[in-house]
Amino acid sequence: MSGKRWTAERRAQFSAAMTQRWKRGDYARRRPAEIDPTDRAAGSARMRKLNFRMSYDETLKAKCVRGQVRVRRSPAYRAVQSAVLTEIMARPGMRHQARMHCVQINKNPRTRKRQWATRRRRATARRPSEMTSA
Repeated sequence: MSGKRWTAERRAQFSAAMTQRWKRGDYARRRPAEIDPTDRAAGSARMRKLNFRMSYDETLKAKCVRGQVRVRRSPAYRAVQSAVLTEIMARPGMRHQARMHCVQINKNPRTRKRQWATRRRRATARRPSEMTSA
């Protein structure tokens, strides 16, 4: 951020300064959130129940999907996700691993069937001739 390069001496100075800050207790309040195991289990059970309900309740599923779409379209969410993915893909071998994962899931007939059904549905929705004649 300062525009200075990270030399070995600068890195050592920064490390020593951070060690002193931790020892002084500057970061004593910064601890990860501690969730009670019973609360975590209850939340997990609620999500399991919700996910099961979505398997047969189309109205609930549509409501949840609309909420997810609304959140995922927000510029703030997209900026964070973009930064995260950029950082992940910069790691050695991650690009290749992601590509191999795509190849593997695309060999699954169920996945391909679902993808093509979505493509056909979208293609028919885009045709203006069918939309005006209906």
